[in-house]
Amino acid sequence: MTRLTIMRDGLVRAITPETVVCRCESITRTEVVAEIQAGAASQNAIKSGTRLGMGPCGGKFCGEAAAMLNCAVTGRPRVDLGLPTARPPLRPVPIDALTGDFDYDSLPIPAPAPL
Repeated sequence: MTRLTIMRDGLVRAITPETVVCRCESITRTEVVAEIQAGAASQNAIKSGTRLGMGPCGGKFCGEAAAMLNCAVTGRPRVDLGLPTARPPLRPVPIDALTGDFDYDSLPIPAPAPL
């Protein structure tokens, strides 16, 4: 999934100033770039200044786009920006931790309700 959300090289130039980068919080490229130019050097700094990534998706759709915009504006490599700090209660959990040794075959199946 992560590979699908990473923008290809050069695609960041196609984002117009009025393009909404964060759909959950309705934040445009202009707002993100202004925050970066004001000194936001990390993903967390952009997040605290604009609320980008604080909506229901938790930055899953906009986080990487904001990072690539940061790279384009500052000239820094992506690896130097790091990742935003995860905030509870939303944190990736392996599916094995949720299901454990659960046996789906032992679930009682109720009879169909009469019409």
